[in-house]
Amino acid sequence: LQTVQVEAVNITCPHSLIHGTFGKAALLAVTYTSTSADKPVVKWQLKREKPVTVVQSIGSKVIGNLRQEYKDRIQIFDNGSLLLNNLHLEDEGSYEVEISITDDTFTGE
Repeated sequence: LQTVQVEAVNITCPHSLIHGTFGKAALLAVTYTSTSADKPVVKWQLKREKPVTVVQSIGSKVIGNLRQEYKDRIQIFDNGSLLLNNLHLEDEGSYEVEISITDDTFTGE
């Protein structure tokens, strides 16, 4: 008999619809809980025909290169939430967050 511990992530999005105002900020709030002590990789995407990666981070530290249209406009928090400043018309749409810890990946919308 072998016992295997499974690491799990639970994602909560308190608001499914966020209204933003051109030129102002919008907070895409999310929280997660995990049994893992590891920091997660958080990936936010704007859903299009071909999804657009807004940001990828480990905790609040951005990893990789930001697209030009998001430079100096975003802030990511340790809980996975995304603050999008100076909203543009092109920011409208559905956003998806993916939180990955170790080999487990969970997606919230």
